[in-house]
Amino acid sequence: MAATLLNQVPAALLVLDPADWSVSYANEPALDFLPGSLGLGSVARSLPDLLQPSTAEVLEEVYREGRGRSFDEVARQLPSRGETFWNLSLSPLGAEGPPQRVLLCAVDVTEQVRLREGLRGSVAREAERTEELAAIVAAFSDGLILTDAQGIVFFANNRAAEVLGVGRPDLDQADACALLGGNGAGFPCEALRGEEVRNHRLVLDRDGVPVHIAAHASPIRERDGSIVGAALVVVDITGWVQAQRKLEAAVAVERRRSAQLRVFSQLMMSVNSETEPGRLLDTVVHGSTRLAGALSASFYSVERGHLRLDAHCVSPEAFSRDQAARERVRSLLGRVMRERETLRSGFGELAAPILEGNGDLTGILLLTRRAEGGGFGADDAVFVGNLAAHVSVALQNLRRIEHEREIAEYLQRAMLPDIAAIEGLEVHFSYRSATESTLVGGDFYDLIPLPRGRCALIAGDVCGKGLSAATQTAKARYMFRAYASFELSPGQWLTLVNENLGSSLARDEFVTAVLVVVDAAVGTITYSLAGHPPPLLMEAGGPARFLGGQPGLPLNALEEQRYATHADQLPPGATLLLYTDGLFEARADTELFGVERLARRAPALLSGSLAQSAEALLIEAAEFAGGRLRDDVVVALCRRAQGVSQGS
Repeated sequence: MAATLLNQVPAALLVLDPADWSVSYANEPALDFLPGSLGLGSVARSLPDLLQPSTAEVLEEVYREGRGRSFDEVARQLPSRGETFWNLSLSPLGAEGPPQRVLLCAVDVTEQVRLREGLRGSVAREAERTEELAAIVAAFSDGLILTDAQGIVFFANNRAAEVLGVGRPDLDQADACALLGGNGAGFPCEALRGEEVRNHRLVLDRDGVPVHIAAHASPIRERDGSIVGAALVVVDITGWVQAQRKLEAAVAVERRRSAQLRVFSQLMMSVNSETEPGRLLDTVVHGSTRLAGALSASFYSVERGHLRLDAHCVSPEAFSRDQAARERVRSLLGRVMRERETLRSGFGELAAPILEGNGDLTGILLLTRRAEGGGFGADDAVFVGNLAAHVSVALQNLRRIEHEREIAEYLQRAMLPDIAAIEGLEVHFSYRSATESTLVGGDFYDLIPLPRGRCALIAGDVCGKGLSAATQTAKARYMFRAYASFELSPGQWLTLVNENLGSSLARDEFVTAVLVVVDAAVGTITYSLAGHPPPLLMEAGGPARFLGGQPGLPLNALEEQRYATHADQLPPGATLLLYTDGLFEARADTELFGVERLARRAPALLSGSLAQSAEALLIEAAEFAGGRLRDDVVVALCRRAQGVSQGS
């Protein structure tokens, strides 16, 4: 019975014999304490050395002094469990005198030791994490606010107070929704409802200065998912917003400047291509409104100190009800006339002078009211000033070209030959100046009577335009006449002209020509071509055909060039057409009038009188080109009289 009770004790009980300190008794729990397979009642088993300085010495002390000793958490290495911990107590057994035995009681406290150490480690780790969190929060560059489930602040760092512009004590126990205020009201509550809030923008008024804040919020949850608070991060982005707005403003300025550059470039191309002053000024006033964003643009010419309105997009009379605006415009125009500089009124008016090369003021370009409101900027003044300078040059060029054109036309028309009557032939010449060219071209024609009733028809084109072309035309025409009395074939005639024309023309100046000798009495034609399109022959009631023969090079292209003579018939009633390239090169967009169209339309166009036929032909080409010929045109028509027999 006693052994059974001792086996149920939750401690290892060992009775030790002082003679050799062997185990004379051990209960069943002692099996976990002793190594090996010690059975109950085993004896003479030495106890391992457990205590310091040694187990034997401690036992001797208990035995000798007859009083008990206890030891807490003695480490014991067991093969099956590894390191274990035991509370040991040693008690002498015996009523009086030296003990007969010593009782060792060992209580296993391994679990308690491990639990305590684990708890101690948890506490240490928690303290370490708390210190780390505190260090992170202290070093956090943005504002951090923690609230409880009701949105009451229980923690905020100093940066949060700085961002929100409040004192640090004012944050403690504050209502986060009320604290943020304005358009931030309710913002923390979204996080308390379990929503993640990213980059929420707040604008707070700090002494009349707007402060821009980016806020983020996340709910704080327990392990079971319940929300116990919210974590708010507030960042002062005022500097970033200001920089962004400056960048956007700079980008807008650059975009507007790029748009102005595109408009300016297009406007310059239009200005440089205009050939008539009125259309040029219309282009300028309409284009300048797009260039500077104006609602009104006007061009004034200046003559003897007086202004005359020559062109406008929206008349300045639109401001007639605004006396102040009229006075500003009048004052600005007066200042520009005196100072001769591009000036702004500051109230939506801008004026630029049109100056000649010698500094004389010939006009003023006035812009009024910006389309988007406000006055004109410095960039507007620069662009409009440059436009005015280009307009001045363009107007001077047009005036010079017009003057040159008038002289050239006078010279050219003065050199037009008198058309002599040729027996058996009806001859008509038409010369039409280009309506889209500012310069007179080098087209020419001539009729030269020859011996034995013959005549020479000539049509040609000198390269170039203007006075130079008119001068070279006169040289070429008189060179042809110089050899008229030499009884030459057309090919020989062109060869001599080519050999001697080089002394009068520059090496890069060329002349195309067709020379036809007509003998009306026998109805024959001989001809030669120098880089010129072939004549067109239309017999009475028949189709039109081009005369054959390979054309030579233009005159003055190659001094050694020899030109061939070709022959054909001119029946009674047949019509011969000579022309220059301005006729078949009449253009509609990219399509040419062309020689095929000329041959196809000739029977219908050349059926009337020669004067009517020439006019019909020129009208047909001009209408094909949109109503305007881009180059000068010569049309020479020769018709053999009806009733003249072949060889008579």
